[in-house]
Amino acid sequence: MDSISSSFTTPTYNSSFLDSTGNTFIVSCYSTAISCQKISPAGTRLSTRLAFCPNPISSIMNNSGRVYVIGSLDSGWNNFGTDSILAKNWNLYYLACFDTSGNFHWAKTIGTGGTDFDIPTITLDGNGGIDLVGLVDDNHGSSIGNYIYFGKDSIYYNNNSYDYNSYIAHFETSGNYKWAKIVEDDEKSSAYGFGPYTPGILVDSSGNTVVSVQYVDSYGSESLGSIVRYNNNGKVLWTINEDFGQGYNY
Repeated sequence: MDSISSSFTTPTYNSSFLDSTGNTFIVSCYSTAISCQKISPAGTRLSTRLAFCPNPISSIMNNSGRVYVIGSLDSGWNNFGTDSILAKNWNLYYLACFDTSGNFHWAKTIGTGGTDFDIPTITLDGNGGIDLVGLVDDNHGSSIGNYIYFGKDSIYYNNNSYDYNSYIAHFETSGNYKWAKIVEDDEKSSAYGFGPYTPGILVDSSGNTVVSVQYVDSYGSESLGSIVRYNNNGKVLWTINEDFGQGYNY
């Protein structure tokens, strides 16, 4: 990781984190890199580092100083420090891990390589694991196979044209894929593609992951939703279904 260059002046995303000693880390996403600034409790900038990765979109940091980045892959080879990923299809994302000194640790591809696949949302669970949620539009699924890929692993989703599926996936801090689930499939979404909308995600005080999904039923006449609680092994602990009434509820 090099010192930040003056050419990186307009970050597209910023996030900040505190470590156990009170230092603040500011992670910024640029077009071809992320920067990590370390600031002391007194406000002194202690270091600024730069790590190159393609099209970073968002980031999060754990208590051990690991920075996890979501970004989109370019067609062909994509470089991550000393490693690279080959993207053979369009519309693929990645989950990559760096440390605050800029060292690259690992990267995994995420997506379908053919369908409309929304940008994943990332959070950390109570045990330091990584949870991702997002949407896949299965309009083109039948032509490429109805699978969402997480590195070399995958899960199957239903295929009804113009509808969506929401999912949750779990990785260990080492980058190992553990499990993935379809949260809501397109049987509950509109025939005209109205939802489910991008899922919300949080981690409760017990370290379980709670995912909320909103969707609209046939012809957009009713706004509905589900809240699902998962443990660290992907087991559904409970599900609550909500009816928000007639019309859209953005």
